Amino acid sequence: MEEFLRHLDGSRFRWYATAQEELTPGGALAYGFTANNRREFTFFEELTRRAGTRIPVLNVCDLQRSIGTRVDTRLRLVLEDVVREFLRTRTRIRPGLFAHLCTFGTSVQGAVATLERARSAVFVVANDHSPAPVAYTSVARALGMKTAYVQHAEVTGIFPPLDFDLSILRNLRSAEIYTSVGPVAGEMVVARRQWEHWLSVDTLRRRRERLARAAEVRVGLYPSRVFNADRLRSLVDALAASPGVTSVHVKPHPRAEGVDSALEGVDCEVISEMPDTPHVAICGTSSVVSELLAHGALVFLDRMLDDLSADYYGFSQAGLVRLLPSGRCPDFFWKTAATALDHRWNDLGRYLAQLDVPANRDLEESALASVRDFTTRIAR
Repeated sequence: MEEFLRHLDGSRFRWYATAQEELTPGGALAYGFTANNRREFTFFEELTRRAGTRIPVLNVCDLQRSIGTRVDTRLRLVLEDVVREFLRTRTRIRPGLFAHLCTFGTSVQGAVATLERARSAVFVVANDHSPAPVAYTSVARALGMKTAYVQHAEVTGIFPPLDFDLSILRNLRSAEIYTSVGPVAGEMVVARRQWEHWLSVDTLRRRRERLARAAEVRVGLYPSRVFNADRLRSLVDALAASPGVTSVHVKPHPRAEGVDSALEGVDCEVISEMPDTPHVAICGTSSVVSELLAHGALVFLDRMLDDLSADYYGFSQAGLVRLLPSGRCPDFFWKTAATALDHRWNDLGRYLAQLDVPANRDLEESALASVRDFTTRIAR
């Protein structure tokens, strides 16, 4: 506790002085640094437009920041009470969790300084567990704003229970997980991101069958943020020398470090955006699997590519991906992929809200009705 208070007293914090000036009348404030978070804010705007009343989102992270140094005495007392109560629930605390607590404390100061000066009817985040978004959401709620959460990636059972006025989830599987974690506060809906068209089962089947039968394929590697550099390098080397592999690309996790040095002198392309064309994919423990499956990729899970829990998101258990054999990647390994997944399409539909299966069709109107009700309530 003493160390936390020392951190609080000695730290500087970011806040955004121009938020009120930049805020569009009737608009929402938001907090999110990553490209994935920003993508979800755009989706929130479009979803509210489809529901009848578009709510423009101002992400304070895109504004010029100011730096604060003085800790408000009342806020310091509140944070001390909150953290002390949290520590009472723990028998021990790991360094990583303590670092998150310190970031939370600093972020609360920034959130108060920002949101006391810039009020809106609703506050939006796309992350429900990282310290800064949690801090901003807590302060927004304390100041009387309605809160909305737009899920940016897959979740697991270790995530916190939903505690927002409106939670917009990516798929049915996420709704099942959040429901199992604990009571859901507010309204929970599932909304597909690609509303221009439904993804046809027949289209997806044809893409996968063409890949499984192909004599030559493009292979992409998708390591997680914490990856095994030696395994990544050896896998790229094996694929580059493998007959039938026309090219190899690596798409690092947005927050991964050391990928370029790990691949120095190796024959592959490092990319920042997923290719639109179907290809064979080898993944670590990453939620990118669902996006790859939606593209029609044949996806393999490599348990040696990182030190994280095997099948963390449950894709292998659900029968949606194959496990890559340990050791050197075998030639023409993609031909072992299942080509007939008729018994698995409903399972895949739980992860892909845009897949045209009956359960997803049923969600469409109820999601729009809930969002419409939410926008009506905040407009009052």
